[in-house]
Amino acid sequence: MSDNLKYYGENKKEFLEKEFNIKLIPSKPTLTRVIAIVNTKWLSLSIVCILKQHI
Repeated sequence: MSDNLKYYGENKKEFLEKEFNIKLIPSKPTLTRVIAIVNTKWLSLSIVCILKQHI
């Protein structure tokens, strides 16, 4: 089980670094503050475009 969690976390880190140039995973409070100021419509459209590139 812990190997699966490690693999999942490493994959997400690679995705964030590749797509958004995020080299360090932010803390939950920091991520919450950033998400609170992001335009949700823009964010949803961006996520859809990223996901379409991976399909």
